[in-house]
Amino acid sequence: MDISTAMLSGRWEVEVLPLDQKVNLVAGQGDELTVECNSWCRTKRPALDDAVGLPLSTVTVEVVHLAGRSEVGTFTISMFEKDLFGGLRLDTTGKPFLGDPDVPNFWLEGRMTIKLKLAGSNQVLSLVSRKPVLQTGRATSWPPYNTVMRDVSGPNEYVPVDKQDGDPILILWSGSITIEGQPSPFLATDIPIRSFNYVETGDVGRIDGVVLRWDDVRAQVAEIDHFHVYKRVYGVDQAHGPWQQIGGHLRENTLLDKTFDGSAAVTYKVRQIMVDALGDEVMGCGNETEFTVPALPSNRAQLFAAGFK
Repeated sequence: MDISTAMLSGRWEVEVLPLDQKVNLVAGQGDELTVECNSWCRTKRPALDDAVGLPLSTVTVEVVHLAGRSEVGTFTISMFEKDLFGGLRLDTTGKPFLGDPDVPNFWLEGRMTIKLKLAGSNQVLSLVSRKPVLQTGRATSWPPYNTVMRDVSGPNEYVPVDKQDGDPILILWSGSITIEGQPSPFLATDIPIRSFNYVETGDVGRIDGVVLRWDDVRAQVAEIDHFHVYKRVYGVDQAHGPWQQIGGHLRENTLLDKTFDGSAAVTYKVRQIMVDALGDEVMGCGNETEFTVPALPSNRAQLFAAGFK
């Protein structure tokens, strides 16, 4: 099992309590929606279920984003927690189990966020499901393209994110998400760093940063608005430290990291960012190609004096 990205579309029947109105929210339809509906699934090592004698693979979903418009206004749907989690029933060959056609072999669960901007209002309502949303479906392959995931946890109340013990604003009665038959260009796009240059201060052997350059893929994926850059440093035990963001909202395909001094190797990666219909950032996740700038020797003055560039 490997990483996959997929386009999503969805349809939900909801009741907006302030309007005393039941409406359908539809995402993934309309010219303005190209890559706003995405999911990224990663399966982990399967575990054997002794009850049925078949493996069950754990699935995590790290990005979900859907957006659309309805008669009540503009909305987006995303995850509240960091990951959704679920399971995929496999057969003995490691492929999705295709037994009884009426029985699901795939499920996902997690609390979800709905942001809703009512027509005629500038206020954005940020709501979270009071209980986890459970969706079940029948995947015939992996990636699970052309799979319909149906919400079986309704009715589910959505309450304000900042007042989760308060009264509900919206009730989700039923709904479904379709994992479309194609990957998401936005999520799947990889952004490799292609080159770097040491920045010298004029003092022989002294480094005052490094300039990174990566592919500008916005001509191929128009939904990308800007880039974020992350780095982590090798420690004395050659183990990586945590990832840290060192550049954000970059509209050029280059960055100067002035903290790099050549004393330790540093690994970098670039992530693409999309701005959705309500102004929130959505981060792509692609293959996350990493690029390492090597450390320089402690006597690097002699290295540069010898003509190294």
